[in-house]
Amino acid sequence: MNEKEGLVRGYKVKKAVCFKNGVGFAVGENRAATFPFATWQFAENKGQRTFQNGKFFTAKDADMAELVFDQRVEKYRKDNPGLGEKYNQLAAAEMSSEGNYNMIDGIPNNGFEQKPSILDMLREYNAKPPALPDKSDKLDKSAKPQNIEL
Repeated sequence: MNEKEGLVRGYKVKKAVCFKNGVGFAVGENRAATFPFATWQFAENKGQRTFQNGKFFTAKDADMAELVFDQRVEKYRKDNPGLGEKYNQLAAAEMSSEGNYNMIDGIPNNGFEQKPSILDMLREYNAKPPALPDKSDKLDKSAKPQNIEL
């Protein structure tokens, strides 16, 4: 995995959970791939992660990838009671800057662009004066009034 970029085999890691024993799970996305969503199990040793047991999903099964990720994490928790998650310093720091709190995973602002503040948008707003009416829009005074039945 390219930890600096949060990439696994071309997939951008959207969420990852690592347990204290170094076993973890991840879900990623690569819109250019035939199967754009994937989940993996990984083993972490001295900060290096080895990914294995990948499961891949089509674009229409994006929700299924997230569900399978959650199921794999919950099954591992159930099979290993008392084994907590490893403290992730990056995730803790990320809480102050992440644009979406459901993506607290140790990868800062993955997949979300920061929206400009309303104050910034107001500062950039240039009010335009109302357009003056065109001379051709004036009524023709020589035109005779017509009787209109209601």
